[in-house]
Amino acid sequence: MYSYRKIALLSCFVAPLALVGCGGGSGGPGAKTLDFQSFSAISTNPKNRTKFEGNGLETTNQGDEDLSTQTSSPVTAYVTVDGNREITSVSLKTANDPQESVWNANNSTADYSTDGKLLIATTNNGKRTVVVGSPDDNGFEYQTYGAWVDTNFSPDAHMGGFSVGKETTQAELDALNLSSTETFTGTAGGIYYDGTNYDVMSADAQLNVNFATAKADFTTSSSKLENGGSNNGLNMSATGMDVVGRSFSGTVGTTGGMSGTVDGRFYGSGAEEVGGAFVLNDGSPGGAVLTGGYGAKR
Repeated sequence: MYSYRKIALLSCFVAPLALVGCGGGSGGPGAKTLDFQSFSAISTNPKNRTKFEGNGLETTNQGDEDLSTQTSSPVTAYVTVDGNREITSVSLKTANDPQESVWNANNSTADYSTDGKLLIATTNNGKRTVVVGSPDDNGFEYQTYGAWVDTNFSPDAHMGGFSVGKETTQAELDALNLSSTETFTGTAGGIYYDGTNYDVMSADAQLNVNFATAKADFTTSSSKLENGGSNNGLNMSATGMDVVGRSFSGTVGTTGGMSGTVDGRFYGSGAEEVGGAFVLNDGSPGGAVLTGGYGAKR
């Protein structure tokens, strides 16, 4: 099954994206940029791209100097899919890269993670990588997540995690009148730097939201690296996050001693899903960094 998915994805990157081009997926005459509503309604026309909005957390890994962690900032993503609903191009605009980074058949190669839950695309020069949660394989309807790293600034590296989708409005959330604890289960994924090498991390994720006390707890488990295998030292937890309106954030740590920030927000008209981003480091100059996102549904 994994080999089949790998071949299918690479075919998508070679064929449909030749039509899209490398200018952010404009697609030429007749192409449209459509606002995201849901994955079941997403355009499968290879000329069209869908615009996602959300938030991200970014960090600059400054070689052997101190780590510089930024506050959360808006992220805009553009995605093109084919008739089989496979992702065929990804573009990102972030605080560190407002000019839009593009991964498509003209400049990148792609594959799925070993568990089939993440799409991983890397530019042919090896300088930029994006990781995106596969909506179909994760069962997502209203959101997805991801991570990116840009090493063009060597010895510095810009990294970030993001969460994008159709956010729940405050009116929609109020109308639900939720007053108990709701459990959301899903996955997490990101990019891990161990001080020397980069690897792709994936994990199971769970979020418990107590709407009566406006508190949220976040955990991940069964963490593994594409090249490094199982690594439960990367399992994360954050407890007692304050839920303010439609979003929440707090301090997150790993069992291996890293710490940082995680955030989240609700997606879908019925708050059916949640998603967020995280950035952690081990506190040492040039040390370990973990950044990425998660998505889950109740």
